[in-house]
Amino acid sequence: MSGSNIREHGRERGRGRASALRRLATLIRLDAKHALRHKLVHVTVALALLFGALIAFVLPEQLEHQSHDLLLDASEGGRFAALLDAVDPSQVFTQREALREAVAEEPSALGIVFEGSSEAPRATVYVQGNESPERLALIDTGVDAMWRGAAGSPPLPAPTVLDPGAQKPAFDLMFLPILFAVDLCLLGFMFGAVMVLQDKQSGIVALYRVSPGRALDYLLAKLTVNLGLSALNLLILVGVAAPALLLEPRLYAIVLPCCAGMTALGMGLAAFFRDIAQFFYPMAAVGLLAATPMYVVFSPSPGLAWTRWLPSYHALFGAEAVFFTKDAAVIAASTTYSLLFAAAMISLSALALHRRLLSEAP
Repeated sequence: MSGSNIREHGRERGRGRASALRRLATLIRLDAKHALRHKLVHVTVALALLFGALIAFVLPEQLEHQSHDLLLDASEGGRFAALLDAVDPSQVFTQREALREAVAEEPSALGIVFEGSSEAPRATVYVQGNESPERLALIDTGVDAMWRGAAGSPPLPAPTVLDPGAQKPAFDLMFLPILFAVDLCLLGFMFGAVMVLQDKQSGIVALYRVSPGRALDYLLAKLTVNLGLSALNLLILVGVAAPALLLEPRLYAIVLPCCAGMTALGMGLAAFFRDIAQFFYPMAAVGLLAATPMYVVFSPSPGLAWTRWLPSYHALFGAEAVFFTKDAAVIAASTTYSLLFAAAMISLSALALHRRLLSEAP
């Protein structure tokens, strides 16, 4: 190939790339107008402000589980007389039936009846019935420690605190990572699917089939707009609830790729359905599945270990590590997963859109 032919070929490739970029920019502008016209921006801003205000002004910073202990000493020789003398008289009872009635009348009350002797200590505990297994175990340990003190037995071993300087996360801020996993990721999933399905119904897909545009251009345009909505949601939510956390770049590296992957997943799945009504049940199934890691926060269980494969798990616990624990290993793992998930979903979605949506006969 002569030098002039090489230069001409290079100019053609350059013009082709410029044309593709102009086409992509045009698609992005059209999808941005689409998002504004169908109030997707309004929904994003409204939800971010609502949840941000809820965290900042409604939820308490600390949620204390305090119980009102009601006591009755029925032990041999009145072993707990000295202890009960130091307690508020309103908490001390002399009749078991009166103690049971008091526990039934007060939702936060806990009744303890000390029985038996130092050689055979016993206790009856009256609870409300809604206590967690962990709470019941702590009550048993506390009663055992009280009996040991009354009998002069050696105290229970003191727990070892691995990180004495660690601080308990604020209760209200604990909801931020949950919202990243449930609100941001699922909004991207739903918005991406809705935009594709609306294009089907409005005839835009039929027009795009006869244009020189590729499935990847179609996907990237909608992905760019939805990623902008996710970033806007994230900035408003964190800006209202905890402005200091806006300066955490690792947060964006975890959450935004997860949102991009979920948006691509929604678009890819939407290619297999005719309209929004038909897509409702798959959307609900994905929503329920994505919300599952939320239960791990409040009740960790080995049975939920499979949730580690979900993007919402890494959005939740990766953000939690950025905000609270500063665990570098968790942050690195969540960032890597998020990027790989986004890349995989974009590739699969582009393939699905090409084969199921844009290559079909009009």
